[in-house]
Amino acid sequence: LDDGDVASAVLHLVCCGDHTQAAEVGINELFAMFQRPDWTVDQARSIMDPLESLPLQDMEVKHIANVLASAAYIGLVEARNLSYTSLIFPLAQTLRNIVTHQSLAFPVPMASVTLLEAAATSQANPAH
Repeated sequence: LDDGDVASAVLHLVCCGDHTQAAEVGINELFAMFQRPDWTVDQARSIMDPLESLPLQDMEVKHIANVLASAAYIGLVEARNLSYTSLIFPLAQTLRNIVTHQSLAFPVPMASVTLLEAAATSQANPAH
């Protein structure tokens, strides 16, 4: 990854059948990305898209949980950005459930997820 193109590396690993390495490289990059304030959904999707092709049913639980938690978080942020308020609660709850039940070291605190959820839904329905 000398050139820093992690998305291409993840796609390559998925296509070559190195599923464990693809999951590890992709999740490490996503977790680092989620800690930066300037990440975009498009950047995250460039890494998540190939991960969505992994045969999760054949992988270790930690990889499954990390991929699904990351997908839920990206979806949550995208739903907020697009004002898809009906998706906010289910995505936030899915993320919390995965992180909690699998004891994941997810890089975004669940308090921040709750805040994002509250802010997004209150803008759409200030009475709640």
